[in-house]
Parts: sequence; C-alpha cells; structure tokens
Amino acid sequence: MLQRYYSTLLSDLHSLWDEFSRDFHRDDLLWITVVTLVGLGYRLFDILNPITYDEAYTYISFVRYSLWQTVSDYHLPNNHILLSVILNIWTRVFGAQRGALRTPTLLVGLLLISAVYLLAKRLYSTQTAFLASLLVAVFPTLIHFSVVARGYIFVATFTILLFILGDYVIDHKNRLAWTFISLLSALGFFAVPTMLFPFSALYIWLLLSWVWRDTGSEYRSRGEFIVYCVISGLFAAGGTILLYAPILIRTPEALLYNRFVAPLPWDIFPERMLGKALNTWYEWTSGFPAWLSYLGLASIVVSWLFHKSFSRRKIALQWAFLVGILLIVLLRRPNAWPRVWSFLVAPGLLWASAGFVEPVRKISSLTQTRYSPGLVLNSLAFGAAIVGLLHTLPSLPAHWQHRTNLEAIATQIGPLIENGDTLVLSPKYTPQLLYYLDMEEAPTVQVRDVTHAQKAFIIVFPKDGETLDKVVSRYIPSSYRSLILNSATLIDREGPIEVYLSSLEK
Repeated sequence: MLQRYYSTLLSDLHSLWDEFSRDFHRDDLLWITVVTLVGLGYRLFDILNPITYDEAYTYISFVRYSLWQTVSDYHLPNNHILLSVILNIWTRVFGAQRGALRTPTLLVGLLLISAVYLLAKRLYSTQTAFLASLLVAVFPTLIHFSVVARGYIFVATFTILLFILGDYVIDHKNRLAWTFISLLSALGFFAVPTMLFPFSALYIWLLLSWVWRDTGSEYRSRGEFIVYCVISGLFAAGGTILLYAPILIRTPEALLYNRFVAPLPWDIFPERMLGKALNTWYEWTSGFPAWLSYLGLASIVVSWLFHKSFSRRKIALQWAFLVGILLIVLLRRPNAWPRVWSFLVAPGLLWASAGFVEPVRKISSLTQTRYSPGLVLNSLAFGAAIVGLLHTLPSLPAHWQHRTNLEAIATQIGPLIENGDTLVLSPKYTPQLLYYLDMEEAPTVQVRDVTHAQKAFIIVFPKDGETLDKVVSRYIPSSYRSLILNSATLIDREGPIEVYLSSLEK
C-alpha cells in the first residue's frame, strides 16, 4: 500500500510538472527573467532603508534568541512566526545587517512576480500576464513589503500560489496538488493569521466552481470534488494547529485571547472599518495621479463584469474574494490596518491588467488590426518602468550610504556602554536603537531600569516635544531623578536628537 501511495504521488508530480512546464515557453521565461530583474532593481533601492519599529522589535524580541523562543513566544502578534523561524536560521549564517535581514522577504517578493504571471496566463492571456507581472514588479506597496522583514509578502505570494493550484485542481484530480494547497495554507497561517482571508476566498471559489459545474471530468463524481475540498481544508487546519503547538502549549491565551486582534465592538466597527478602508486606498494610490488610480479601479470592475468574455473560468475571483472577506469581516470585526489587506494588491493588479488588456484584445481581433494593441501597451508600460529604473539607479550608492540619526547614535555610544548600563528613551524608538546597538556588538543594556545600573544614557527627541527633564520625569523613579539630572552631561547630538550620559553612583 505504501508503495502504491508513493507511486501515485510520483505520477501526480509528473502531471503537475507537465502542466506547468507547458505554461512556460522560451518567451515566457525570458520575460519573467527580465521583469524579475526590473523588480529587483526597484527593490534594491529600498533594501537598506532605515530599520522599522516592527522589524527591529521582531529581531530584538523573537529572532536573536533560541529557536524554541522564536516558535513559542507570541506575547505580541508582531511575531510573524514563519519569517521569524527563517530569520533565526538565516541570521546565524549571514548576519543580521539590514540587507541580510530582508533578503528572505526580498526573494519571496520576487517569486510573487512569476506567480502572478502564471496565474494571469492561466486565467486570461499571455498579454495580460505580461502587464500584471510588470505591475507587480514596480508597484510601490509590493516593493515596500518585499524589502521589510515582515510576513505580509509571504501571505501575498502564498495567495497567488494557492489560486494557481486551485485553478489546476478544478480540472484535475491530483492528490499532490491538493496536498500542496493544505501545506501552503498552513504555512500562510504560520506567516500571518490574516491568511484567513485568502484561504476563505480560495475555498469559496472552489465551492462556487463546483456549484456552477466548472470542475473537470477526472473526478468520479461531483461529490468526490467536495470530499477533496473538505479533506484538504481539514489538513490545512491540522497543519496550522501543529505549527502553532509550541504557543498553544506554552501560552495559549497569547494566541487565542490577544487583545491586539480582538474583535471590535459593533458600535464603533462600521466607522472604524470605513476609516481604515480609506487609509488603505490612500496608502495604495499615494504618488499616483488620481486619473490613473481610478482607471485601475475601473479596469478591475470591467474584468469583473465581463469575466465570462475574458476568462476560461466561469466564476470570477472577485466574487470569491468579496464573499470570503465579507464573511471573515462580519465574524471577526478586525481593526484592519492597511497592511492587513496587502494580500489583495497582487490580485487587484492582475484584475486591472485583465480589464485593460482583454477588451483591447477583443476589439483588435474583431477589427483584425495588423499590430497587437495589447503588445504595444505592454511595450509602453515596460519602457516606462525601465525609464523609472534608470532614473533611480545612479543615486543608489549615495542612498545606501545614508545613516539615520539613531544609527549614528548607536555608533557613538556603543563603545561607551558596559554590561548593566541602561538606556532611557521613548518606547517609540527603543527597538530601533537596540537593533543598531546589536549591530555595533555593544554589550547588553537595560531599558528604562536604573535600579542596578552604573550609567544611564538618556536619549531626548526635541521634535517630539521632549526635554531632558520631561524624559527623566516620565521614565525614572522619583528617588533617582535628582541624581540623574545633576550628573547629566550632553555627550552627543545627532540631528535633532540629544544624548546625555548620567552617573548613577550615589
């Protein structure tokens, strides 16, 4: 029986390989290579941007300790565990400087370009795939999530990969493909629990495809397809529980009753949801002309309304995402920050590409135009992307050499720090400074704890309305305030930031 099982999996693997290898011809591979290099060029400009609060907190609190600490500590949902596990291993080999810390997300972000190309080609056409992959390569929101050490780009990429596999299993009874669906779903949940949105959309799409009789003849009956859906969903749930087992064993309340992801009260939920939706729209379209943003939105609507004319599938993905998102939103009432919806950017760009390219293809086929308008449009878009890239590349070396004020402070005070010294500064900037000090290989310091310290480094941010007196009064017990203020000496000023050194020896 075991031999038969492995034989079946091997046969399924060959079928999968044959199916997807047919989607990548020589021209396809050439385009994907070129557009991925373009996407890499845009991402390299931002790869050494200043470390963000969430990145620094993830590294300081979850990544730099033991692997058990990484997989079992969920005191904040800041821990995107799949990425933290990867970084725990990755940084031990390649170090934790910004470029190394962000390389895993960079690679996954580049994979997203190829994944969107494949899904767009399967659902629509090669010309739509060209434009969709190019937009994913250069879209600012996706560039951002590809160059920060956070798990959202994993969810975005897994979303597209899942729908590629979903499109395949609708036609083919392939147990390995169903297994991959379960595995990718579980890994998506392990990356960020917001995977629940695309996961729901996928299974709603599969169910709607079954209802509208869009499934292939390889299934012995209509009921068999549903059985595969149920089993794969259960395996995905089981895999997720298994991956979260260390947290469920150690601190289950941190995962199940985390106040940061608790449902919003019904009385404030509609207003909060509308406000966050407007914030998301602004964040995604910032920097674009208004007409271009609305053109993209109109193209999404066109691809939705005329889906049956453009795609070989009966059910538009937009319906599945709409129903899936509404279902989870009503059940969970999330306080949905713009980053929560980052998994929608790539599908949105795919739909916009289809709504723009496919009508042009239809019109050109009816009028028998000599030159393909879709090809012309893609060429113009590619030219614009290349011009933008060539415009930014010359400034790359200077951009990489730029250091933030906090980084400069870490360089200055790192050699002065001794074991047991304390840092006194706003929590708003603490993780970043601790990260930069770790990069300087400074000794371990306490934070806002002067009880057993010999020296205190007090960091003041005047731009936030801070003064030395205010910082000491806010973070230091009253019994130590006079001692610190009387011995405080200004030792460094980086831009608007002031650094004071105070002795705590009574």
